[in-house]
Amino acid sequence: FFKYYMSSYRRVATADAAASSAPSNNDEAYGKRTRSERISDKIHALAWVVVAYCTASYTHFFPTLFSDDRIIRPIFNISMALFSINVIL
Repeated sequence: FFKYYMSSYRRVATADAAASSAPSNNDEAYGKRTRSERISDKIHALAWVVVAYCTASYTHFFPTLFSDDRIIRPIFNISMALFSINVIL
C-alpha cells in the first residue's frame, strides 16, 4: 500500500536548491514534469478539497463550531486568534 503511494512522491524544490547551479538530487526538476503529472496533481488536490468539504458538511462542523453551547467561548476566541497569527506568520 505505502510502496505505491511513496513511489509517486515528488520532493518540492526549495529556494536554496533552485538558486544553486549544481544539479539537484531530485529526478524531476521544477517545470520538467509532464502535462499528465501536473493534471494528476490538480485532480488529487481537488479530491482532497472535496473530501474535506464533504466531511465538514456531513459532521455539521462549522454550525457546531459557532453555535454550540458546549464550546467555551473565551478559550475558543484565544485559540482562533493564535491560529490566525500562526497562519499569517
